[in-house]
Amino acid sequence: MADCLVWHDISMKQVYDFYDQQTPEEGLKCVSGYFPNDPNPEKNAILSDFYYYILTLAKENGFTPEKASALFSIMKTTHARVTCKRELFLFRWF
Repeated sequence: MADCLVWHDISMKQVYDFYDQQTPEEGLKCVSGYFPNDPNPEKNAILSDFYYYILTLAKENGFTPEKASALFSIMKTTHARVTCKRELFLFRWF
């Protein structure tokens, strides 16, 4: 994880577009358009909420777009690594 994660998953324009949204509905719609849809609609809803709350935290705490992008990529990468290994850990214990 030593690679630079700024602008890895989300661009400066996307951060500014999200910051310009006035309502949670607008924010969710904005975020849901950033990534390809999964065939599972429940997974799409969960990931959209996750991404929305990451960027909301950044916005509410006055993060610069660079910091918001880094936070977003750290959280997205961590989530992807944890969820892909979950089944491996479960099989090891049972």
